[in-house]
Amino acid sequence: MRIYPDQVPLIVDILVQDPDLTSNHKHVATILDTPAHTALHSAKLVDIGAFTIPEYFTNIIFDWMARKGATPRSCTMTELCGLLRCTNYGEVAERLEKNVVTSRQVAQIATNHGAGYLAHTA
Repeated sequence: MRIYPDQVPLIVDILVQDPDLTSNHKHVATILDTPAHTALHSAKLVDIGAFTIPEYFTNIIFDWMARKGATPRSCTMTELCGLLRCTNYGEVAERLEKNVVTSRQVAQIATNHGAGYLAHTA
């Protein structure tokens, strides 16, 4: 259930729906253990109006993904949701799990679609 770059915009869309998380946007950097220099730089960009909150979240998530590396088990939806749950953002984690399609789910949908197609054409 690895998170891919093309899923980040949907993740960000879900994060910005939570008013508490949006008003405390710097907390996302803490949740994802963002290095201080990155977190401070991104926060300053928001403070001066150069970054929107969605751009801030995007930057922090991509930083997290880059630090985790490209191994198959890195940057998983399970890990992200677990981090959110540990910091009292369980509802956000539930929305992510419900709305962000993971690679495993895509493979399952493709398999089911293919099986349905084969059954239909037989």
